[in-house]
Amino acid sequence: MPGSVDWRHINKRPTNGGELSRFKALENTNYCVAIGQANRFSLVGIEGSDIIDGNKVLTLGLVWQLMRRNINNTLSSLSINGREVSDMDILKWANTMAAKGGKSSGIRSFKDPSLSTGVFLLDVLNGIKPGYVDYDIVTPGNTDEDKYANARLAISIARKLGALIWLVPEDINEVRSRLILTFVGSLMSLRE
Repeated sequence: MPGSVDWRHINKRPTNGGELSRFKALENTNYCVAIGQANRFSLVGIEGSDIIDGNKVLTLGLVWQLMRRNINNTLSSLSINGREVSDMDILKWANTMAAKGGKSSGIRSFKDPSLSTGVFLLDVLNGIKPGYVDYDIVTPGNTDEDKYANARLAISIARKLGALIWLVPEDINEVRSRLILTFVGSLMSLRE
């Protein structure tokens, strides 16, 4: 989707810092819906006014499709020796990165219950950028609060490294395997 927006068609905020008029905002959101349709998103019954009026169901439907497209593009852009990577390739890469960072943590699958602590993901991040994770603030993840803090830290560091992240700490704590896979896939895409 990069390059889809013709920025000359976008109404910007007034230079005096005032708000964009509803009419101008509606032009922007209608343009957003048109771009989504041009990119073959399923946008049945959504108009720009739904976004402005805060229709959560329709707006989240659009956001979900943006997220899904980005995840698919990220994962399909990854390759090893010219072939598309498998979930197992991503898993092996993650374990290698954790070891590279000097940590002994490892997982057998993206459904591994130990992922709930967030520690393994922090170890992967440390392998990508050694010394970037401050282990003085990382906890073993014995309590729900500690697990949440570790997951938040992992997401924050991943974003600082430039990864586009579509999950929240609860997704890590509840071991939502597909979202964790895409999290690691986004990290893997940074390697280049």
